[in-house]
Amino acid sequence: MKAYTLLAAAYVRSCMAEQNGSVPSEWLHTPLEQLTPQQCRAIMDYGIQQGWKLHHFKEKEELPRVRMAEGFLRAVYPQSLLDVGSGRGAFLFPFLRDFPHTPVTSLDILPHRVAFLQRLHDGGIHRLTAIQEDICTWQAPDNSFDVVTLLEVLEHIPAVEQAVLNAVRLAERYIVVSVPSKPDNNPEHIHLLTKEKLTALFGAAGVTKLHFDGVNGHLFMTASKG
Repeated sequence: MKAYTLLAAAYVRSCMAEQNGSVPSEWLHTPLEQLTPQQCRAIMDYGIQQGWKLHHFKEKEELPRVRMAEGFLRAVYPQSLLDVGSGRGAFLFPFLRDFPHTPVTSLDILPHRVAFLQRLHDGGIHRLTAIQEDICTWQAPDNSFDVVTLLEVLEHIPAVEQAVLNAVRLAERYIVVSVPSKPDNNPEHIHLLTKEKLTALFGAAGVTKLHFDGVNGHLFMTASKG
């Protein structure tokens, strides 16, 4: 199984720290980035043997919209990132792998998602910070993050205008958005955000430098505050 082995090892190390089992001391006390690939795989195998659910760390083919987001981010190389609504990590996990030096804050309103990502931090991914907050009301300082990502998020948020306003306030340079481009049967999708609607939302937030692309049933947009 091809896996995000380093992330899985961090998760398992966090779980190990809460049990009384006997494991090699270097598994727990060596900085994560200094572990060999073989040690990370052994830690992951231990977690599988313990019955800890590691299916989230199975690498799948990246979604086209995730590849598009990563392509843009490689071009601007963010100094810090706020990822809103990280969910199961479809974007976050490839980003953590491919941008190994960028501090990342994951913002989510669901406590179990935050607890899951907190295990990665506790297990050694210290540049990842998981926070349970609402993007509509979170009062972090202005321009706290170089880039803010809102990937498959805005269509879920009732107060979408406030979410956009706050995301713009929190971003120093760019906001990256993807949304479904056509109606679907997901009852949690309460908005269909077209190019025109996104243009109006971001214009109301004071951002007019927008670029749009389409990708496999999704609308991809980057907004520049420059």
